[in-house]
Amino acid sequence: MGKEKDTKAWDHGRPTALDVRVVSSLQSRTVQRASEDPDAALLVAKAEKIATHAQACHDVGVCFIPLCVEAVSGWEEEAQKTILKIVHLQA
Repeated sequence: MGKEKDTKAWDHGRPTALDVRVVSSLQSRTVQRASEDPDAALLVAKAEKIATHAQACHDVGVCFIPLCVEAVSGWEEEAQKTILKIVHLQA
């Protein structure tokens, strides 16, 4: 199977927008929540990305995937899966 066919496997061949955001759980607006939930900053960042861009992408037929990473603890769970999928498609 050629690379062209492999990349079309992504979301049934639809164009895809990957949007990366790096956040810190130490930022003032999430530090209190992060003390109770270590993923709080990631969840806020992902929700903001989706609220800002998902509908516009959907309207033009583009799959929108937010990739959020926390500066200390690493990638959000769905972002990890997406990155692994990219790696497997390119292998």
